[in-house]
Amino acid sequence: MLLLLALFSVAYSITNHDCSRGDLDFLCRNADACSDFLPRADAEILCAALQDGPTMPTLRTEIPTLPTENPSLNPRFSTGVVTRSFVTGTNRRVVTGYAGTTEPVTEAEQGKDADIDATEAGFRSAPQIITAPRNITVAPGGLARFLCLSTGAPTPQTTITKREETIEPEMSSFRQTVADRDSSISMIQEIEHVVKSNEGWYRCLSCNYYGCVHADGYLTVLDLCEDNTCESPKVCVADYDKGTHSCECPDYCEGDVSPDFVCSNYCGTYYSPCQMKNEACANGRSDEAVWMKGYCPVDLSGPNQATVHNQYGGAVSDVVSVVAGENLVLECKATSKPTSEFSWYKSGSLTPVAYGALLTIHNAEPSQIGHYYCKAVACKSTDKAVDSDIVEVDVMENITPKAPKVTTSAPVSSTPVGEIDDLTFDFPTKQCHVFGDSHFNTFDGHKYDFMGQCDYVLAMDCEAAQWFIYGRMTACGQGGSCLESVTIYYKNQVIELQRGWLVNHFGVKVSPKNFKNKVITVGDIFNIRFDGRYLHVEFLLDQYINQFGQEEVKKVQVIWDGYISAEIHTPNTGRTCGLCGDNDGQMDNDFMTRRGQPTRDEKMFGDSWKIDRMNTCPATQKKQSNEEICGANYESVKAECQAVFSSPKFYPCNSAHDNFRYIEASIYDQCAAAGISKDYPPKCAVASAFAAKCEHRHYFPPNPKAIVRFDVSEWEETVGCPGEEELFDTILNTGCPQPSAI
Repeated sequence: MLLLLALFSVAYSITNHDCSRGDLDFLCRNADACSDFLPRADAEILCAALQDGPTMPTLRTEIPTLPTENPSLNPRFSTGVVTRSFVTGTNRRVVTGYAGTTEPVTEAEQGKDADIDATEAGFRSAPQIITAPRNITVAPGGLARFLCLSTGAPTPQTTITKREETIEPEMSSFRQTVADRDSSISMIQEIEHVVKSNEGWYRCLSCNYYGCVHADGYLTVLDLCEDNTCESPKVCVADYDKGTHSCECPDYCEGDVSPDFVCSNYCGTYYSPCQMKNEACANGRSDEAVWMKGYCPVDLSGPNQATVHNQYGGAVSDVVSVVAGENLVLECKATSKPTSEFSWYKSGSLTPVAYGALLTIHNAEPSQIGHYYCKAVACKSTDKAVDSDIVEVDVMENITPKAPKVTTSAPVSSTPVGEIDDLTFDFPTKQCHVFGDSHFNTFDGHKYDFMGQCDYVLAMDCEAAQWFIYGRMTACGQGGSCLESVTIYYKNQVIELQRGWLVNHFGVKVSPKNFKNKVITVGDIFNIRFDGRYLHVEFLLDQYINQFGQEEVKKVQVIWDGYISAEIHTPNTGRTCGLCGDNDGQMDNDFMTRRGQPTRDEKMFGDSWKIDRMNTCPATQKKQSNEEICGANYESVKAECQAVFSSPKFYPCNSAHDNFRYIEASIYDQCAAAGISKDYPPKCAVASAFAAKCEHRHYFPPNPKAIVRFDVSEWEETVGCPGEEELFDTILNTGCPQPSAI
């Protein structure tokens, strides 16, 4: 047998695809490579019958005669018979082919076959199934393949069908013939793009004049990764041959070898951002990110001192007191290159109690009394770290009553704005930004993208459930989504901010554009102002006297561009939930699902905040990388977008806000054609969102009065984007028809 296998070895590599298409002669000549299709025990019997001297003899087989009008046209075939059936979804197409050459069967030979004497020499045998179909598991959309190898004399007729659809042929349709030896037939059933309805038992049926035999195999349609979530950025990879799955790192480079040097926050230089991502994933560093473009500088320096400051900017070195029930905010500061990252510890605890520069103690109580210190780390992979001095936190008894709450004005009224442009948030706030296709910056600074198309909770009060802000995301660009409207709920009042700066209040349309720079009060709750480019909506949460005798106002503000972007400003001490995160000062725990389950998967997090009671929203698509969405245009589009953000008007703002995030977003949106108006280039829409972040007043801790804004007016002129006047009609036309009056 070893000699036989050696004689018929081949010089090239035989694949399963080759084996699945070969007849018995081919399987015997490649027995080692095709052992999955012709087991060794069967090969020893069948292949030995084929051996006749140093060369493989030609098998002579005969198929059952098919009834035709002209019997002389019935063909006779030599060598094996190969029949293939292909099924695509629920549509079946059958292609039958016979390996070998055909010889015409004469009428005399047909007559002879019809009058075979029972004692005539030759082979007569009922079919035998040598290789039965195997049970297989295939992913939805994959390819299923069943193989059945049978033998008999005369050559059996073999089919593979779903078991419940199998019909045995009438035995009278077969002719009684003899053959010079047993002949084999291999049957392969292929099902392309399988769906759940393809699952079930499949039967191989083999029949000739002397009887029928069958064997069954089961097809399971199962996504092995469906209920197995990998920790981002790893992805699930299924092995259907073994029936297992594993979490593996994706290849972010995918063959791209172009240089684009970057320095990461681990102070390592990488050939390109994708190489950094590959190594970060392989080393389990999910928090590694680009710190700066180009090589890491040689003058890296760790923090030489970390100091603690209170929420008003004063340095704290010993004891800090807070009234019971109030909130305390401490900030850690350090100077280093790159910028330090911070974590907070409480004496006696080996793990951090908070991450980020801020330590916020909510609703202070005696159990929070203790000694705290912060740790500043420059490069994550080095020892460039320093601890601050220990600060004692003391919680005092609350003896200051709250002042009565402020009442609001009439349901709908308008007043000149006066000094409202100088309005500041007395109580420290944080901002969540939703822009473009669809990019999110959470209250705590976590940046991510989410492609869902449905209604979602953007932010809500997760302490008292007093207010809710929803966003409707609709199709935008290539498989992505953009913000279409924002709905605000507070004290049984609801308003919807629509495209074109239109406001819907219980079916009544309000058009603030008709009252530029005037404050409109809707429903005794919402103060609305249109400044000519943005719609500002705010509502009062609380107003009281703090422990220092100062009046503080808590409010929520939504700034809507009337197109696809919105900012949400909320007090920095109130816990929130939704797509904007939890507002607790720690960006690493922002991905908390609706059921309170932490995750690192953006899709799982986003889908959990979906509002889809009728289950009509489409499945969320996975976001492509900039290189994938842009293809060959990546470098040219990248240069375009970098040119937009290189406007001198943006220089002062770049020091306070991360423009790299917005450059990357503009590249994606420009390539994905994200937007709803051809007159508003996506790169300009993202740049406008960045300009809004620069122009609108922001609180930068620790000083609650440090409201910072930058003048970036007329930035559009420097980069060729449409200005405010050009955009007015463009944005107005994206919404519903406007009422002429309020």
